[in-house]
Amino acid sequence: MTEGYQYFTIPFDSVPASPNYDAWFAVTSPDRPGVTWSTVRPDATASLVPTWVVGIIENAPPPPEGTVIGRSGKCVPPPPLGISPSTAKLKELQEVLAAWLKQVAQARSA
Repeated sequence: MTEGYQYFTIPFDSVPASPNYDAWFAVTSPDRPGVTWSTVRPDATASLVPTWVVGIIENAPPPPEGTVIGRSGKCVPPPPLGISPSTAKLKELQEVLAAWLKQVAQARSA
């Protein structure tokens, strides 16, 4: 068992209706560039843009479909990002969020 919170990306289709972890879904808007996050599951059929999902689980491993991107001692929602699911790759999202989690950890220990 891992202590603290693990952050992971997971395919949209792999997120159950009632997950045992916090799920944050990427939200884009024509009025605002980049990505914000919502805990409300979007209608995947309403958009051709793939939906990114970040899961946060406490003191437990992520589901097998999840890719761990980092850990944190506290649970904080993912930050708004200046990248877009329509142009950026999942690997880029994972790198940006991993760097953000390192900043969160450094700020917490300072």
